[in-house]
Amino acid sequence: MIDRKHALLSVSLAALLFQLIQVLVVVQACNPVTGDFSDCSGSVFNAISVNGITDNNAPSLRNTEFFNSQFVSCTLGSLDFSLARYNVLRWNSNQSPNGNWMDQQASRLLMERSTMDNSDFSQSVWNECAIQDSSLVSTVFSNVEITASSFISVNFRNAKFTGTALNQVVFQNCDQDGFTLESSQIVSSVFRSVFTDRAAWNVPGSTFLNTQIISSTIGSGFLDDTVFYNVSIANSVFDISDFLRTNFTLVSVTNSRIDSSRFVDAFIVQSVFDSSEIVGGNFRRLYSPNFDFVMRNCTMDGT
Repeated sequence: MIDRKHALLSVSLAALLFQLIQVLVVVQACNPVTGDFSDCSGSVFNAISVNGITDNNAPSLRNTEFFNSQFVSCTLGSLDFSLARYNVLRWNSNQSPNGNWMDQQASRLLMERSTMDNSDFSQSVWNECAIQDSSLVSTVFSNVEITASSFISVNFRNAKFTGTALNQVVFQNCDQDGFTLESSQIVSSVFRSVFTDRAAWNVPGSTFLNTQIISSTIGSGFLDDTVFYNVSIANSVFDISDFLRTNFTLVSVTNSRIDSSRFVDAFIVQSVFDSSEIVGGNFRRLYSPNFDFVMRNCTMDGT
């Protein structure tokens, strides 16, 4: 009888030991510091530093949390970083194209000198993030909320923002060739020294509220069905651009040049074009119900 009890006890201890080993294996399986990204879902990381890791086999950090952590000089091709949540994450000098960054809750992301081309950031919420000296070519931002953030010296060629809400966002010295900002709301934001030189700047159906466009060069802009309310445009160039059915209310255009552009079926209220040059413009069917559209000290050549 005693031997039978010992045997049963041994079996129970063996089963418990096996379960413990399984738990340990699962815990040890996810360790980004060593480059092991298996079974990371649901993991929480605090104050870790991931350096020099290379994994181009779609590593996964899906549904993870990071606090006060950093990734430096890593190559993570097709990274799945969806559903992640983080507060203070430094993303420095990383190569991570074709990534899935959807459905994130991001606070204080600092991204520098990184390549994120062809990545998808849709349905994410970013707050107090700073992206600098990085490449986001052909990225997708659909139904994204970005607040109190900045993009400085970022390559946004062919990036597409659709249905986004931008509040207190700064775009500075950004290449926005082929940049699309469609059906979005831009509030209290700044476009400074953004430029296009090969492809169009597409912002149809968007609303710009309390926003500034400063020292920028927009070639082939498509601004059809766009609303500008309390917007300041200064020291900028709009070249071969369309403003079809655009609504200008409380808009000031100063020291700027509008070249070979069309204003057709536009609605203009309490707006001023001051000390600007309008060359080869096509103004047709403009509506200013209160006759409060003012052009002051402007040059109109071939318009």
